[in-house]
Amino acid sequence: MFAHEREADSIEHAQSLSRTRFFWWVSYLADLNDWDWFYEPPAWQAHQRHAWLDQYQVDARVYLVPVKGYKDTNYHTDHRIHRLPDISYWNIPDWIDPSSIDPRWAPNSTEPPYIYEFPVEWNWDRIGGPEYRVPGATERKYVDNFVTKTRANPDAWHQHYAVEWTQDVARWRPDPMDPPYNYVFGNQWYSAEIMPTVEYRVPGATERKYMSMTVRLPEQHNNRWHTLYDCKWDYSWVPDPGDPPYICVW
Repeated sequence: MFAHEREADSIEHAQSLSRTRFFWWVSYLADLNDWDWFYEPPAWQAHQRHAWLDQYQVDARVYLVPVKGYKDTNYHTDHRIHRLPDISYWNIPDWIDPSSIDPRWAPNSTEPPYIYEFPVEWNWDRIGGPEYRVPGATERKYVDNFVTKTRANPDAWHQHYAVEWTQDVARWRPDPMDPPYNYVFGNQWYSAEIMPTVEYRVPGATERKYMSMTVRLPEQHNNRWHTLYDCKWDYSWVPDPGDPPYICVW
């Protein structure tokens, strides 16, 4: 950005290179197009390192540093720095919708290195979600800054009846730590045990698991219905599949 900009390995290295009373230490991920480079702290704060926050953390790795050194950091909240994305830190499983991730997220730079894992909308055990991997990290830390969404997997679904698909249902995925099941869903009228309506089939599954989540049967204006008087009616109703054949009257 500037002719006198120089690369440094550390703040101590930058202190040895600087020829001014203060210098700016900046992250390549910070959007600084509208930054006030003429800021200078008052005299009683001249011994401090000055830091600013980004959209997630109190430390955006943009510092105004006194060349003579500092003992404490003054964290400013008057201006929030926009952090740019760096996808190289992310490990995103192919079944996660990448548009549900904010790639600008980054951990607090004062924390030790972690593998940060984010929750998935269907996965309550927090396994298999996207990860932000800090180089050298071996320990895992779970964070809730946002909940990621899954991609739809239409090949896994098998319908016993015509249904109205919603995005929430179409994106459903089983917990990756579950054994293989064929997951069975009911509808707005009957449970999965009474009227299996759709199944999510996992390869190798031989057992069924009945789910409380339901799908919706559409209205069907077919020749089984006979409306005796004009009225408002939900034509999605179907009889209990275990009932004998009746003429059902309301």
